Amino acid sequence: MAAILWLIFMAIALAIVYQMWLFDCLVRWEYEHRREQWERDGKPSGFYWRPKECVFWLSNSAMHRLAWAFIFKTPDWVAERPECRRWLALMRITSLIGILGIFSVIGVLIR
Repeated sequence: MAAILWLIFMAIALAIVYQMWLFDCLVRWEYEHRREQWERDGKPSGFYWRPKECVFWLSNSAMHRLAWAFIFKTPDWVAERPECRRWLALMRITSLIGILGIFSVIGVLIR
């Protein structure tokens, strides 16, 4: 039982770290290629990447807002670029893996 929980925990941790990196790829691309849109989005920072224009509280708030928005909606600039579409698709898949993993842990612990 402990080995199963450990494996699930490691899968969740890896999915979350990878998801955060993918988000950073998207935000950095937006910053470098669609600066006006990045500013309209509230100048979000990444989880690991932070441009000098970011303001701590506001950029973190914009980051969380955008991370949730990416899960449910595809921005036009993402739809136009194959690499951005791939990053977003992988981000959504890793989000699902993380959510299913958390429910799996809860299910194992309740048993």
